[in-house]
Amino acid sequence: MQLSISHGLHCRHYDSAPGEGGYVSRNAAMLLMAQIEVGHGCPISMTGAALHAMQHQPDLADEWGPKIRSRIYDPVLAPPDQKPGVLLGMSMTERQGGSDVRANTSTAAPVDGGGPGGEYRLTGSKWFVSAPMCDAFLTLAYAAGGLSCFLLPRVRPDGDRNSLRLVRLKDKLGNRSNASSEMELSDATAWLIGEEGRGVRTIIDMVAGTRLDCSTWAVALMRQAVTQAGWHVAHRVAFGATLIDKPLMQNVLADLEIETEAATLLDVRLAGAFERAPADPDEAALARLGAAMAKYWLTKRSTPVVRKRSSAWGATATSRNRFCRASTGKRRSTRSGRARATSSRSTCSGPWLAHRTWPTPSSRSWSEVLGSMVESTAPSSGRATPSAGSPIRRSTPADSSNTWPSPGPLHSSFATATRTSPRPTCVPASTTTGAPSSAPSPATLRSPPSPAGLSPIVDRFGRSASPSP
Repeated sequence: MQLSISHGLHCRHYDSAPGEGGYVSRNAAMLLMAQIEVGHGCPISMTGAALHAMQHQPDLADEWGPKIRSRIYDPVLAPPDQKPGVLLGMSMTERQGGSDVRANTSTAAPVDGGGPGGEYRLTGSKWFVSAPMCDAFLTLAYAAGGLSCFLLPRVRPDGDRNSLRLVRLKDKLGNRSNASSEMELSDATAWLIGEEGRGVRTIIDMVAGTRLDCSTWAVALMRQAVTQAGWHVAHRVAFGATLIDKPLMQNVLADLEIETEAATLLDVRLAGAFERAPADPDEAALARLGAAMAKYWLTKRSTPVVRKRSSAWGATATSRNRFCRASTGKRRSTRSGRARATSSRSTCSGPWLAHRTWPTPSSRSWSEVLGSMVESTAPSSGRATPSAGSPIRRSTPADSSNTWPSPGPLHSSFATATRTSPRPTCVPASTTTGAPSSAPSPATLRSPPSPAGLSPIVDRFGRSASPSP
C-alpha cells in the first residue's frame, strides 16, 4: 500500500491535464504493480475512481479531494481532517439483490432538510463491502427522491465512530489479501452526492474507473502467467533438450504471448480513451462501454491463459512450495544408512530469490525462437542436428560452468533451482564404427548465431539475446 500510494497509483491521472498521458502512465504502473501483488489494488483503484463520482458534489470534492490525492499512506483510524491521506471504498450490493442495486432496501433520512451535499442518516445492511478498512465509502440507499449515492465515513467529524458495524469478513476463494465484509448501518451519518434519485448515475462514474483497473489486473495476471511459463520452459531440460526447443511447446507459448499482447493493447487503448474522455465525447462513449466489455472479456480469458501456464509447468504448478528446495543432486549414504542429497542449491527463504545463482542456459532465447518461427522453419545453422536414423546419446560438455547472472526481481521467483550437474546435450553417434562422434563445442550447441544486426538485449524471460561470441 505504501509503495503504490507513494508512487501515485491512486491519483497520478489527476496530476496532469487531459491528453498529456497521465492516465496511460498510471495504468502502466498499475499493470506492473499488479503482477507483484494484485489484492491491494482494490482500495487503490476505488480511491482513485471515487473522485470521479464526487465531482457531482463540488463542495465534497473540494473538501476530500486533497486527502484522496495525497501520496501519504496513513492506516490509522481517525477523523479525515486529522489524516494526511485517506482511502475510499464502495458498498453497493445487498443480500436480496446482489448486482441488482435497485432491489436495495437501505433507507436514508434527511437531517435539516437534506439535499445535495446535505447530511442524512442511513439504515440497512450491505452484503459486500470491499476494503472495509477504508476511511469512507460511496454507498447507495433510498431517499425520498429514489435511490441515491452517499459518502459514508467510518469516523464522524467530531471524532466519534460512525454507526456502522462490520458483521464478518468474507471467506473468499480468491483475492484473499484484500478483505471484503458484510456491514450493518444504524442511523449512520452520510452526505448526499448529487441529487436524490440519481444514485446509480452518480456512482457509475466510480464503477467505470474500477472496471478499467479490473481489466488491467486481468492483463497483469496473463502477463505474469506467460512470463512464468516462458521462464520455466526456457530453462527446463527434458528428453535431451530444453522445453522451449520443442515445436509444440513453441506453439503453446506463441499462442499465449499473442493473446497476452492483444489484451495489453486493448487495455492501453482504453486507458487512452479515459485520458481523452473529458475533451472528446466519442472517447468518453468508448471509455464507458469499452471498460465494461473489456472487463468481461479479459477476466474470462485470463483463466485459460493461467491454465495453459500450469500445463507448461506440469505437476510442479500444483505445489504451493514449488519455489522451495527440491533434491535432484547425487545422493550418498550417511552413517544412518539413509541416502542424503549432495545438491549444492540454496534453500528457498521467500519468493524473491535474486541472491541465488541459476543454471547456464543451453539453448536459444525466447526472442530468438519467436524470430526463427516467423522468419524460417529451418533449424539454426549453429545447432547440431542429428541426421535421419542416427542414434542419439547424451554427453556432458567440457564446459561445466554452472553460474548465471541473477535474473531481475520479477523473474527471480519463477526460476528453477540451480542444477549441480551440467545440462545434457544431444550428440549424434557415429553410424559407421559405432564409436561416438566428437561432440560439438558448447558454444555451438548453446548459442546459435543470432540474426544479423540484433542488438544485445535480454528478453522478458531473462535469456540473453546477444549474438554469440
